Amino acid sequence: MFEKGALSYDEVLTFMESAPANIFFKDTECKYRFVTEMCSLVNGGEEHSILGKTDLAMYEDKKRRHAAQ
Repeated sequence: MFEKGALSYDEVLTFMESAPANIFFKDTECKYRFVTEMCSLVNGGEEHSILGKTDLAMYEDKKRRHAAQ
């Protein structure tokens, strides 16, 4: 198995950022605090464009974009 403390923070961060998966972490206010590139592309379009936003804020942004078209 894995040795406790075997990976550094930077190693874990590098792995998470390069994973071809929709991975995210939210805080207690349901705001996105970490997202992978795949998660950004699926949910917002631009890299890290959803950081600090809630699902409701993202929905409202999407409605505004569609209304402007």
